Amino acid sequence: MKGILFNALEEMVIAYAGIPLWNQLLSDTPLQQEGIYTAGGDYPAADLTALLQQLAPTLGLAEEDLQQQFGAFLFEFLSQRYPDFLHRYQDLADCLTCLDRLYEQINRRYSHAGLPTFQLQPASDHFTLALQVSAPQAQICQGLLKQAASHFQTPLQLQLSPAADQYFAFAMRFQHD
Repeated sequence: MKGILFNALEEMVIAYAGIPLWNQLLSDTPLQQEGIYTAGGDYPAADLTALLQQLAPTLGLAEEDLQQQFGAFLFEFLSQRYPDFLHRYQDLADCLTCLDRLYEQINRRYSHAGLPTFQLQPASDHFTLALQVSAPQAQICQGLLKQAASHFQTPLQLQLSPAADQYFAFAMRFQHD
C-alpha cells in the first residue's frame, strides 16, 4: 500500500484530534513498519487496517463508519494535494474514464501494489463501475466514491456485495450526458 494513504490518515487524525492522538495511535498499534510513512513508500496494507481498527473505538465510531469517513477524507486530501488532476474534468464520468486508463498503467508498473480490480463500463446513457476490493478496503472505497460523486454533483447507485475470498464487489451506476 502506498505511503500517501498513511499520510492522509495522519492528516485526518491530526485535523480531528491533534498530534498527540496520532502519536498515541502509532505507539499503541502493533505495526509491521516503524510508523514513519513517506508518500512514495510501500507499506503493508495490514498496517493501515490495524491503525483504523485501533482508532475507531478511540473516536467512538464503528470501524465501517470510520473507514467510510477516511475514504471521503482521502478524496479531499488527494484533490487538495493534486488540484490540477481534478480541475481538468467536467464530471464524474470524465474523471473515472481517465482513472481507468491511469489504473492500467499503475498496475503494469506496480503489480505488487495490491490495488483492487477496477473496470469501467460505458453505456449510452450511464456508466457502470465494477470494483473488487479486499474487505478492509471496501468501506474506504465506498467513502471515496461517494465523495467523488458529491464533488461532481452526480447522483449514483452504489451496491456493495460480498464476493469470493474475503473480497467485496461494488457495482456503481451513474448517469452521464
